[in-house]
Amino acid sequence: MKGMFEMMVNGFPGDILDGWAGEQGNTFFFDKLTNRGIITLDPDVVKAMLATQFDSFGKGEEFTGQMDSLPGSGIFNADGEMWKFHRAMTRPFFTKERINDFEIYSRNCDISLALAKERLRHGEPIEFQDLVGRFTLDSATEFLFGQSVQSLAAGIPYPPTSSRKMPSSFASHPSNIFVDAFFDGQRAAVEHLSLGFEPLMAQAISTLEQNQKIEDNYSEKEENTNLLAHLVRHTQDPKILLDQLVNLLVAGRDTTADLLSFSMYMITQHPDIERRLREEILEKVGPKNSPTYAKMKDMKYVKAFLNEVLRMYPPVLVPSLPLMSH
Repeated sequence: MKGMFEMMVNGFPGDILDGWAGEQGNTFFFDKLTNRGIITLDPDVVKAMLATQFDSFGKGEEFTGQMDSLPGSGIFNADGEMWKFHRAMTRPFFTKERINDFEIYSRNCDISLALAKERLRHGEPIEFQDLVGRFTLDSATEFLFGQSVQSLAAGIPYPPTSSRKMPSSFASHPSNIFVDAFFDGQRAAVEHLSLGFEPLMAQAISTLEQNQKIEDNYSEKEENTNLLAHLVRHTQDPKILLDQLVNLLVAGRDTTADLLSFSMYMITQHPDIERRLREEILEKVGPKNSPTYAKMKDMKYVKAFLNEVLRMYPPVLVPSLPLMSH
């Protein structure tokens, strides 16, 4: 326990587990006070847990109880029928046509690059992890909820090493208040996060009711402009909606931000890889065009690079499971 605490405070998550795996093998038991857990790094076991034998590995009451204050009963903290309900409710929204819509990401990318270039023109470094965190948050909220929190509009902070300080308006910007509450919610499972979603849920439910009054055979086209509009067609339960929104926002923001951060780190360490990535992007997409789904599939080196970054630095770690019969 001492080693795990020191790892979380001063190291990287997983460091001590990797060391234990080197001593004990890829799957091993560990005791923490009155509980016994299992750690596995075995790809076949992970595949069984997440795919081929998924129903046999429930999260259990202990885990869901500990996590309830943030993801609640959302898809990442649910078992059994509730998990199936959330999956069935959201899956139809993520069609090939919808995930191929690059306009949201292209626009937020342009804003992010403009902020980065402006900061570099002043001879100041960039806190890249913060920048891509804002990019993914704005993109995810607009894609999922139809409204962006516009965290990029607040600007980007100076790194701790800079002598420059952000104006007071930066900390009080509405998007930063949301970002801080969102981060605190992930870290400490506080209640602040729910305040940011309640107006969006109320608006989506009100829009659905108004449109259904206007036209009995209301077309789904208007309702499916964003995920929240899609979800309220299936349920108006505020807790179910909130839990699902929190889960999907965490998934939509953090995973992509982690991938971009570690990709940038690897590029800085391997300039030869950067050159090959740049050459392929310029060849397949061009210097000013936005990517398309077909062009993305055609960029095999970019895809291989991203897959390798995900393999080396996976943004999602499977939690250890308590030893129990299921």
